[in-house]
Amino acid sequence: MLIRVNKFFKVTVYVLAAAFFLSSNQAVAQGSYHSTGYYAGENPKGPFDFEARLSISGFPDVACNYYNDGTFFDDSDGWYFSNDSGRSDVSSMYKDYRGNVYSTGTVSVEFGFILKKWLTVSFDLGINHFWSDVYDGVTEKFKKHDYSNVIYVMPDFKFTYFHHPNVKLYSGLGIGAGFYDNFDQMKHKSKTEFQITPIGVMVGRKYFGFAELGFGSVFCGGKVGFGYRF
Repeated sequence: MLIRVNKFFKVTVYVLAAAFFLSSNQAVAQGSYHSTGYYAGENPKGPFDFEARLSISGFPDVACNYYNDGTFFDDSDGWYFSNDSGRSDVSSMYKDYRGNVYSTGTVSVEFGFILKKWLTVSFDLGINHFWSDVYDGVTEKFKKHDYSNVIYVMPDFKFTYFHHPNVKLYSGLGIGAGFYDNFDQMKHKSKTEFQITPIGVMVGRKYFGFAELGFGSVFCGGKVGFGYRF
């Protein structure tokens, strides 16, 4: 059973509220706002060329399945490892097995190029750390602590479809690679990854908070963070 990040959405609300407060004060000082999405005297592309983000995301479904089911008997749902032919190997029921599996969630840093008002291309580097206790399959006694990591490298395309001085809505698509450390039964230690963001909201201008709902290899659920544009 994977323990998810506690109080995830409460943190999201705090981050977005703080960003909105800061950006509201900044907007007052900027002057009149045009309906086309920029201030008087400002480049329609916007005043920023780059952005940097730091974030944490929730449930890493794909990596959790590799970690929890790929190596040991999992007594939480009664499934055990199958060989390459697809036939269950009864002897594997007596192999070592894991207890509860814990995860940090994916912690990511991101650097983006603002190419158009509606298009940002980013490069995302993320890491997800897993840990659990391992028990002897025969005696059921504690045997060792186990740790694993997944590193994600992923270009990401964000398409902004709603513009306001303090609020932007966008969708996104990312395709990249994941590198798996200490996932013993995986045939390949790297694999193609993808992530789809149906909706994301960014609150703020130079300093901003953001929240996303997404699904894919990196996470399924929510993502929250803050950033800086320059």
